Amino acid sequence: MKRLLFLLPLLTLSWALLSQTQRQVEKAADGAFGAGSFAEAYEYYTLLMEYDTTIMDANYKLGVAANQLFAYPLAEKKLLEVRQSEEKVNFPYVDYWLGVASQGQGKYEEAKNYFETFLYSSSSLDASFLDKARKGMDKADWAMNQGET
Repeated sequence: MKRLLFLLPLLTLSWALLSQTQRQVEKAADGAFGAGSFAEAYEYYTLLMEYDTTIMDANYKLGVAANQLFAYPLAEKKLLEVRQSEEKVNFPYVDYWLGVASQGQGKYEEAKNYFETFLYSSSSLDASFLDKARKGMDKADWAMNQGET
């Protein structure tokens, strides 16, 4: 019994340190992401996933960072997790980024569908992203037409 009472404070301290470390990693990841340092953000968010894979904000930002680094399969995986979650409404650009990830993998039909979904559901968002989505659709159409000729 004495051993158990001795271990309880150690376990509590370990949990508190782990929680603090997770917050520090998340803060560093968000800082790198906000500064546009996507390689650094990618590393931090990957580390953060070791603590908790259910943080949708971290999954989303890891997916965006992976897109910026041309790691399209991982980007697609993480962004699909966000898209399929109950928190999807908090991430209005997820379909745009899935379009980018799909196009980067040569999945042009999927890319076009994601870009269309983004355009038709996101008219109040940043005009530059809407323009990029239209251009992404045009590129996907062009790529699909190349396969037909």
